[in-house]
Amino acid sequence: FEQADSSILQSREQAQVILKQATELCKAGYSLTELWQEILKTYAELVLPDEWRTAEFAMQLGYRNPEQILIPNLEGELQPNTFWFLQIRIGSTLTGKSIHVSE
Repeated sequence: FEQADSSILQSREQAQVILKQATELCKAGYSLTELWQEILKTYAELVLPDEWRTAEFAMQLGYRNPEQILIPNLEGELQPNTFWFLQIRIGSTLTGKSIHVSE
């Protein structure tokens, strides 16, 4: 295979930064509103367009899929022993990660 376009590689690196930060924040008791705000700040710091707001960013996995979707001003906290799927879209790059919320 040929080397990927540099813009795709840059988008992937930026997405990894966002996923890493979100993973570190996903602890039981963390406010869902604060989680959204922290991710919003990271996008701004990376000078990324806000087109991601039109797509799901994170969803709680469970018996019903999704149990809950992370949206602005969502009340509540991350509950222990829940699973969330974080999805990051930057331009044509799409990546995601499943996270177990620990205590």
